[in-house]
Amino acid sequence: MKSLRYTKKAIQDALISMGNTEDAEQKVARIIVKNIPTGEPIKVAKANQIITDAYTKVGIKHTAKAKDLHKWFECSDPISRRVDGKVVKCVDIYRA
Repeated sequence: MKSLRYTKKAIQDALISMGNTEDAEQKVARIIVKNIPTGEPIKVAKANQIITDAYTKVGIKHTAKAKDLHKWFECSDPISRRVDGKVVKCVDIYRA
């Protein structure tokens, strides 16, 4: 608990990753669906970071890609958008 800094999100993710009843892909799906907001665009870099964190918490050695979002969400392909005056790649998340 102390190493998780007593944050609700970190404790929930640790409990999901420690559970024995689900396989690793289901654990990753629960963590990712909980951490990525639906109904709004998200930067590809941020999405990849969330997926990578979920993979490491569960113990999967796999490279995160934006295309992996199609496993858990109905979403668009990565498109370029202007955010705060900079062009970044974003993915529109429609629903989980």
